[in-house]
Amino acid sequence: VVAGTTSGVTKDRNFALASYIGDMRTGLPPATAAPASAMVWPDPLCGTSRVDFALPKADRVSIDLIDAGGRLVQHLGQAQQLSAGRHSTELHIDASLPSGAYVVRIRGAATLLHVKVLK
Repeated sequence: VVAGTTSGVTKDRNFALASYIGDMRTGLPPATAAPASAMVWPDPLCGTSRVDFALPKADRVSIDLIDAGGRLVQHLGQAQQLSAGRHSTELHIDASLPSGAYVVRIRGAATLLHVKVLK
């Protein structure tokens, strides 16, 4: 991020500029790579919920529900090969699951996403 002021032909103005420079080694992913992200709705979870997520590259992922103690509570999606990009999957939550805080985990060889949810 570069910040400063401009002057000259126009009145002085504050400005901020942020950009990726392709050949600069910053340790950041290239601007063209979509970051991995996920969202579960509705939250709190009900019998049928949905997870929307994005993968920056193709991966074989599984979706699980984890309790506050880190224990696997329910497999929500069998491992499957998915392409890079956005995906949406229906989640069928066990009705006998007690109310509380949980984590929906999307895991693959190159992917690990966690979304905190309530039931």
